[in-house]
Amino acid sequence: MARRDEATLCPRALNRALLEPAIRNLLPLVQIPPRGLWRTSGQPVLATAQRWLGKPLARRPSLQALIRRYLAAFGPATSAPVRLVAPFDNLVLSHADRGRIVPEPLRRTIFSSKNGQIPGTVLLDGFVAGTWRLEQQRQRAVLQLELLRRPSRQERTALRDEGERLLLFAAPEAAHRELLF
Repeated sequence: MARRDEATLCPRALNRALLEPAIRNLLPLVQIPPRGLWRTSGQPVLATAQRWLGKPLARRPSLQALIRRYLAAFGPATSAPVRLVAPFDNLVLSHADRGRIVPEPLRRTIFSSKNGQIPGTVLLDGFVAGTWRLEQQRQRAVLQLELLRRPSRQERTALRDEGERLLLFAAPEAAHRELLF
């Protein structure tokens, strides 16, 4: 029997049908753990925020403080750092929808390479913006970055720093290390 039908038959059900959404929408509620256990689920268990926090809520909460706390927990509030991601890295391979981090123009470059080889990728602000490869010959190591877009001055500096760290790590014995954009 639908909830609406129950409400017409029983005033108590009517009160419950009207009060539940009002309480959920008007009171500051927190969904407390556990909602379910491994391989099972359960109905959400709710408590008032005041009860969960163990102290009274602020009468006039600061919207600015709320936004800062939200961004600190769920950000990033700032741009993501520049990263050189290793060939075959899970970051690029494990997404069901790779379009979330790999723009369409780069998709063929990365996933249609010879012999199934997945190149190293360059992340700018959390998105793949190019590829990289490291070539080593005797005492020389060259890191070649191929970017889809022109990096900002700040990104270029960060790429240079990240590239130098990779060169030092991957070719510590090389007498000559070079980074090419």
